[in-house]
Amino acid sequence: MVFLLPTADRQLSTIDFPTPLPTMYTEPQGLLALFRAILYCDLGYNDLGRTARGNAGMPLRFAILWCLARGIRHGYEMRRALEELTDGLWEINPGHVYHALRTLERDGLVRLDNVVEQTNLPDRKEYALTTSGETLLATWLGQPVAPERPVKDEAIVKLLLLVESGEPEAITSYLAAQRATCERDRDALRGQLDALSAAERVGRLAILAAIEDVEASLRWLTYAEATLHAAPSAE
Repeated sequence: MVFLLPTADRQLSTIDFPTPLPTMYTEPQGLLALFRAILYCDLGYNDLGRTARGNAGMPLRFAILWCLARGIRHGYEMRRALEELTDGLWEINPGHVYHALRTLERDGLVRLDNVVEQTNLPDRKEYALTTSGETLLATWLGQPVAPERPVKDEAIVKLLLLVESGEPEAITSYLAAQRATCERDRDALRGQLDALSAAERVGRLAILAAIEDVEASLRWLTYAEATLHAAPSAE
């Protein structure tokens, strides 16, 4: 069974699954899990494409190319380096790293450079960038990123549905719960930031960006509360 999908860099990619599919994937919930894995893994995103805070992560394939450019050649080391780089904000599923490496190798962006035999462990595969991979990474790093629009943000969608349903008590309860969640998140991030020294600039940048993101959500909640609780103006 072959799936044809767009990759993160808007190229077409194929994923070949065994036929028949394993039994676990033939039940409705299993099929849903399978398609979620296909859509997120092959597009090059990390664990469901999200950071530990639930926001969309950067494409994993480019992070892997960056690691290789820095001399980090093995999947486990890449995962550890990226989590340390973001001070734990980006949690990466190990299986997704190895899947992305296979995809990059198939696309000619990386090559298997060395295989180290290990006792009682799988062979350690070490990768290297190809010229095409170096070019793609340099291009990607130099491209500006358009701000994401939050129209598919789950928190916003929930509120829109509650407003359309005309349930004032449910809206008030939801807004209060969402604010409490954001405030806990912000306070935890501030604690992480305080634990970092001034010299840890990369980690501080990542956490400060996350704090700003939460603060923006809190400002939006304040606006939503004021707007929804205000009496409608007479026409």
